[in-house]
Amino acid sequence: MNLNSKKNITRLVKMLVAGCIFVFAVRFILINFDAKDIPVALMRMKWLLFIPANAVLLLLYWWVRTLRWRTFLVQEGLEYSLLELFRVNVVSLTAGVVSPAQSGEALKIGMLHVKASADRKKLALIFFVEKLLDVAFMFLFLLSFLLVSDGALLGGKGVVLVMIVTGVTVLALGISAKLKYGHGLWIPILYTILSWLLIVAVWQVSLVSVECIVSGGQIIFLVGGTMVASMLSLMPAGIGAADVSAYEILKYFGVGSADARYGVIALRLMGSFMFLFGLFVSCVLKFSWGDHGSVHKG
Repeated sequence: MNLNSKKNITRLVKMLVAGCIFVFAVRFILINFDAKDIPVALMRMKWLLFIPANAVLLLLYWWVRTLRWRTFLVQEGLEYSLLELFRVNVVSLTAGVVSPAQSGEALKIGMLHVKASADRKKLALIFFVEKLLDVAFMFLFLLSFLLVSDGALLGGKGVVLVMIVTGVTVLALGISAKLKYGHGLWIPILYTILSWLLIVAVWQVSLVSVECIVSGGQIIFLVGGTMVASMLSLMPAGIGAADVSAYEILKYFGVGSADARYGVIALRLMGSFMFLFGLFVSCVLKFSWGDHGSVHKG
């Protein structure tokens, strides 16, 4: 079997898995959701909280992610204008909102390579380390909730989660050591923690805006669990799988069926807002200074 045949089979399997998950999710939504829920959720939405609060939190999130990326680039001897890196990051993170497993974030590799003739291999490896850190802390959020929840940490599941988190973290540290980051990795780790906390805040604001109330620990588990389901589904923006996961987790935490449905709708609105606001900010940055000047610092 040649390489092309293997790739075609792999692609077919991924499509079949994604299709099955999507069909199940759609069936679940049709059974548990009502078309009337959408206008009710829109009327319940506290727009004066939802829009400005999420706009500020997203700007801070994009800025922190840019600082993390710049830290890795500088440690590799690649220095660029912070504002230009911010613009590239906003574009790539916005693309990631609507792409399978947030794969659209990889756009920043090609964008910076084209604009600054940067080493594509170095950029790709830095991106890989960034994603490893993100995945490690996503599972760490899930694990931290299980550790502090009464009776929630079952032996086998706990061991599996510990192994996953440890393995991913060690792999990230190993690759970082190869890249000669050394102790400098702690700064990106701090940026990673801060960026995740900002995303948690965005989710909390979105839920509170429709009066779907969950605690701080529960929202952390909700973010981690829903994003894992979204990535595994291989569907753009985790359509279906993320909604089912969020609904079931909210129900598990004791949220009423109606409030859980409104919460899921609020999270979908949040994703739409992230995409549209990202496009808006990208356009503003584009027309503010366009492509004038070099992306290199100084």
